[in-house]
Order: sequence, then C-alpha cells, then structure tokens
Amino acid sequence: MKNKKKLFVTLTILVVTVGSFVALSAIIKNPARIAARADQYYSEKSLDKARLEYMNVLKRDGKNPRAIRQLGLIWSEMGSPLQAGAFLRHSVETDPDDLVVRRELAKILVSTGQIPAAREQALTILRQDPADGEALLMLANTSGTPEQLAEVTPFTEAFDPASSVYYHLTAAILAGRQGDLPGALLSIEKAASINPLSAPVQLSLSAYYNIVKYPEKSMEALQKASDLSPGPTSARLLYAKALAGHGKSAEAIGIVREITESSRYFLPAWGLLAELTLQGKDPKGAMTMVNEILTRDSSNPEGHLLRAGILMADNKKSEAVQELEQLNRMYPGSSPVLLALAKSYLLTEDNTRAASTLDDLLARVPNHPEATVIKARLDLAKGGAASASVSLEKLLPQQKGPALKQTELLLAQSYRAQGRLDEAAAIFEKQIAAAPDQSAPHFMLGIIQKEQGKIPEAVASMEKSQKLVPGDLTITFQLIELDIARKDYPSAHQRAATQQKLHPDDWAPQYLEGRVYSAEEKWAEAEKA
Repeated sequence: MKNKKKLFVTLTILVVTVGSFVALSAIIKNPARIAARADQYYSEKSLDKARLEYMNVLKRDGKNPRAIRQLGLIWSEMGSPLQAGAFLRHSVETDPDDLVVRRELAKILVSTGQIPAAREQALTILRQDPADGEALLMLANTSGTPEQLAEVTPFTEAFDPASSVYYHLTAAILAGRQGDLPGALLSIEKAASINPLSAPVQLSLSAYYNIVKYPEKSMEALQKASDLSPGPTSARLLYAKALAGHGKSAEAIGIVREITESSRYFLPAWGLLAELTLQGKDPKGAMTMVNEILTRDSSNPEGHLLRAGILMADNKKSEAVQELEQLNRMYPGSSPVLLALAKSYLLTEDNTRAASTLDDLLARVPNHPEATVIKARLDLAKGGAASASVSLEKLLPQQKGPALKQTELLLAQSYRAQGRLDEAAAIFEKQIAAAPDQSAPHFMLGIIQKEQGKIPEAVASMEKSQKLVPGDLTITFQLIELDIARKDYPSAHQRAATQQKLHPDDWAPQYLEGRVYSAEEKWAEAEKA
C-alpha cells in the first residue's frame, strides 16, 4: 500500500513538473510573449535586457519587424551606430512611413560620415511631416552647395518665427554657410530669447563662439548645454571632451565616470573613458574600458575599433591591422571600419593597400570628408595632383570650420603642383578676407606670388605675415630671399639684425646675416657671421 502511495506521489510530481516544463517551454518559444517582455524592459530603460529579448525573438522569427525596429533604436540609444544602421535600414525598407526610425537613421548616417544619405532622409521626413524641427536642422546641417541651401528655405515656412527655436537655428546655419557670422549670431540669440533652456541653442552658441575664437564663451555655452542634458547624452560627452582638450582631464573623467555608473549600457561613455585613459599613457587601463564594451557585445564594431586604436598606440601595429581586417570581414563596407583600416595601412607604410581601401570607401560614400582628404594627400605624393584637385573641389562645399581650412590648403597645394597659381592664390586671398589677423594665409599667398614672379606683392604679403608673428624666422628667411632677388641688401641686413635682437642665443639669425653677405659676395663678412 505504501509503495502504491509513493508511486502515486511520484507520478503526480512528474506530471506537474512535465506540465510546468511544457508550459514554460511554450512561453519561451512564443515570440509574442518574448516580445512583450522585451517591450516591458525597453519601457523601463533596461536596454541590455531588452536587447537580449529582442534578439531571442529574431532567433525564432528572423524577419520580425517589431524586433528589428526596436533593436535599431536600442543600438542607437546605446551609441553603437554601425549596429544600429543595419537594423534601422531594414526597418525603413519595411515601413517607409515610420519617421521615428528615419530620424534615428539620419543621425546614424551623419555620425558615420554618410552626409548625402542623411540629407535624403531629412528631406523624406520633411515631405511627410513639414513640422519636424529636428529634420529641418538635419537638412540645414547636411547642406553645403548654394543649390542645397536654397532648397532648405521653403521648408522653414512651416515654422513660426515668433515661437520656433528650430526656425532661428536653421536661419543661423544658413547664414553661417554664407559667411554671415553676425547674422548667424543674431539668429541664435533670437532662438535663445524663445527658449534659453534649450540644449541645441546652447550648442549652437558654443559652435559660433568656437568659430570666432572666443574659447571661454564657447566653453560656457557648452557647459550649459551639458547641464541641460542630464543622463547619457552627446552634449555631456562633448563637454567632457572639451574639458580634456583644455587640460582638465580629471574633471572630464569625472563626468564620464558618472555617466558609466548611472547608465552602464551607454557605450560611447566607455569609449571616451578609454580614450582619456589612453591619453594618460595607460593602454592597459584603456583596454579595460574597451572590455566593458565588448563584454556587453562581443561583436561591437566600435569596441573593436577602439581596441585596434589602443593596440596601434601601444606599438602593436600588426595586431591592430589584423583586428581591423577581421572587423572589415565582419562588417564589409562599413565606412568607419574602412577608414580605420586605411589609416592602419598608412601607419605601417603600406600605401598601396591604404589607397585601395580608401577607393573602396569612396566608391561607397562619395565625398567622404576624411577619406577624400587622405586620398588626396596620397595622390599628391605620387604625382596625381589633377585627381586630387578634382576630388577636393567636390568636397569643398560641404566642409566648414577647421576642416574647411585643411581642405583649402590641400587644394591650393594641388593647384600649385599643376601650375594653377592664380587659383591657388585665390584660396588664400579668400582666407585672408575671412580672417585677416591670421599669419599663415598671408605667408602662403606670398609664396605663390613669389612663384608668379610678383616680387613686390610677395614682399608685401610676407611683411603682413611677419607683422603678425614678428619672431618667426621662416618668414624672415623668405623676406631676405626676396630682398636678395631684388638686390635690396640694406632691407635684408635690417631684417637679420631684428631677428638677432629677438633671438640673441640662436644661431639662425647669424646664418641669415651670412646669407646676405654671401649674396653681396662679401666673403670675409660672410665667414665672420
């Protein structure tokens, strides 16, 4: 009897256990229930958990549109553009009317340097929703040519100038693109009068003051933008980067650590922490930060890019190249990966593979800014000035700030190499008109005028450059050479004497004095100098 009772209890437990297992198995295998759990995690901002659950949905239903959409948004919020881009593109193709996804995709495209594609997304959004202010700003920011800028203006008509921050920030961008900096500031100030607590307004003020060389005001506005953007935001990371750039690395690290502690899923914060740690000459510590990224996602492309950068900084160049080549196989055609791979080839002096990789990138993303500039340098080095100038001319309209000056300088070099001296001179004349107190454009204009045989004009340009930087011996050398060319030896001696007073312990001014005596064929004085 006891054995029968024991058997009955055992069977009952087995039936209940099996029943529970079957019920649990049904729940696990049910994509709808997994998706509901993922949605709950997403609403609670438990992004790591939500991501894993949506991936579980895809394991059972590889084309589930909801899971694909949410994974794209999650990766974007976690700060992983390459991962996000793949899911968001697929989602846009599935549901072209989902403007939330299009907006995120546009941001991802900008962050990966795909400016024309981002601009197309912004246009599509505005055509469907003319009142989308973020899309309006995106359109303005991705417009460079006069034709593109003209296309922006009609979209501003949907916004009320009396109440719309977006209207005035867009007007500021358009004014800045046309070189009207006072007009840009006026528009930003109007936006600030509407909403002084807008982070985009403060970011715009920071950018303006940075352009006009007011670093203190730029930092002040950037700090306000950071304070107005609590949580894991790009504004806070920008402020941290700026602090580090001003030598306040400890304060910068403090801000980033605060983000990683409150929002551990935010991968760009770990990435910036790794960069700051590497700047402190601690590659081992930096690698620890990168591992925080890769433990969350072993195939995370940004994490592997950082890892390659740390290996390169630690002089483990072959390992870095291997890391990037493997990453390129994982994410074929990715712009950031191809760019990093090309740079690694350059650092290992493999210019042929670097050029080939850059060609691949530019075939996928025409006018990619950094890739275009690097490829132009390679072309110039091997005598391909004509092809360099063609690519730089196409890039120029979409450049701004320091990048614009860099592109203009390289374009001027390509013009010089082709003997197109008038076009090279025009570039520096434009720079002088925009910033007459900068020495370098006057100097470069003088060099070109010298090559053109315009000696008086070259002297005048060089003297303007020298006035801005009185102690620069390179400028003095060029002026003395010009004086010698026109046999104005008294002026040459005077310039050398001036530099001897400014640099009493330097041998270079003595050399310059000897150079003048040699030109006069006064050999005894030359030897004495």
